[in-house]
Amino acid sequence: MFPSNEPVLTSLRGLADAIEPGGYLIYTNQPWHPQLEFIAQVLTNREGERWIMRRRTTAEMDELVRVAGFERSIWKSISGGCSLSQSHDARSFNHRVHVSRLKAFTVSAELSVLFLVVYSGCNWITGQRSHVGSFYFQWEHAIPFVPLMILPYMSIDLFFIAAPFLCRTEEELRTFSRRVIAAILIAGLCFLLFPLRFAFPAPSRERVARRGLRLVSRSGFAI
Repeated sequence: MFPSNEPVLTSLRGLADAIEPGGYLIYTNQPWHPQLEFIAQVLTNREGERWIMRRRTTAEMDELVRVAGFERSIWKSISGGCSLSQSHDARSFNHRVHVSRLKAFTVSAELSVLFLVVYSGCNWITGQRSHVGSFYFQWEHAIPFVPLMILPYMSIDLFFIAAPFLCRTEEELRTFSRRVIAAILIAGLCFLLFPLRFAFPAPSRERVARRGLRLVSRSGFAI
């Protein structure tokens, strides 16, 4: 019905957004019609003009569906051609199972324990060494110390704990868990192989607390 592919693609993208991951779209097209001239002389389209049907090959239609966000799973020819395409985000029924909060909490707790064990263990092992070097650039001495920046820094922990709850499927949760485990273990191994110590004198906790409270009070927050 539409000479241009743009309206068809817009409609297909809307369907891709509406169908849940792992859902299916059954579509058909008509690459051939025996009465094109008769229809054009008798019928009019929605604009009131002669209805000249725009025929599309199966390959062209499949490409439009692919660009819209689907991948073809099954193709079966029925008269003009009928295809079954699956939403691009899933591969099997098990992968489409939604993650329960208990499962996400368990993964979050397990990853947190692993991080603490690896982090503390690497620090303890490195502390037993007699010679641990340091590496820094001279321009780093010019970076000011801002106590209030500890807040966004510590927010990393919140993201770490909350990340498993953002996984929509068990496949995503498993992939996320494997990547985090690999990152923690590789980082721990690198720290053991190439340990470094903090090269600058650490500021006193009392001074950090006083400056932090002063900055917060100046910003207008009630304590």
